[in-house]
Amino acid sequence: MAFRIVNTLQIMSALKEYFNLSRQERRGIFVLLSIIFAVILYNRLIPVMINTPKFDYQEFGQEINTFLAAQKVYTDSVKAFKSSYRTIPNPVSSSQKKPSKNIRIIEINAADTSALISLPGIGPYYAKRIIKYRDILGGYYRKEQLLEVYGMDSSRYLQYYQFISIDTNMIQKIDLNHVEFKTLLRHPYFDYELVKAIFDYRRKHSRIKSNSELLKHHLMNNEEFRKTKPYLTIETIHASD
Repeated sequence: MAFRIVNTLQIMSALKEYFNLSRQERRGIFVLLSIIFAVILYNRLIPVMINTPKFDYQEFGQEINTFLAAQKVYTDSVKAFKSSYRTIPNPVSSSQKKPSKNIRIIEINAADTSALISLPGIGPYYAKRIIKYRDILGGYYRKEQLLEVYGMDSSRYLQYYQFISIDTNMIQKIDLNHVEFKTLLRHPYFDYELVKAIFDYRRKHSRIKSNSELLKHHLMNNEEFRKTKPYLTIETIHASD
């Protein structure tokens, strides 16, 4: 019995050393507990004090339904457009139609402004632009080139394309062996890189023997060759060459 009492007193004496705090230590513990309490109180009270707005899922659902309805209308519109687009006349097939007796056929490479104005859909503004672009190109070799005229659209083109003809013999040819760099660069179908490649090739080989060399030696691609071929020529060697 006495042994147990002694052990108990020893344990209490040891524990007393841990709780024997100075005034500053007790003050520090008090401050720490106060901070902990304040943090707990803050976390509990702030959510209650702040009125967080609830998300209106019903309104969101209405927006989704509106969006889906709009998508359906858009899809139906696209289908309707595709269906109506099939009814637009094809310029190639329609070109076989006989032109109106009231409108004479205009040769586009020789026509002046007054002749072009007689075409349906062509006023003074477009007549001047057609001639200006014709001069830059050196002449037209196919009707579809008129769609390249600034401001020209397909709806206007369809009004007059069947009333024009093209004489390709009037195209101004470009001699690749004698054309100047700046002159070739002014042509709409020749950009700087293409012109530079042609002149580098010409300088390296003294002269170009045929237009097909440009395609064969990859100076231009198939599309570029197709567009430029009607304007290119290789003249016979001059006496001074």
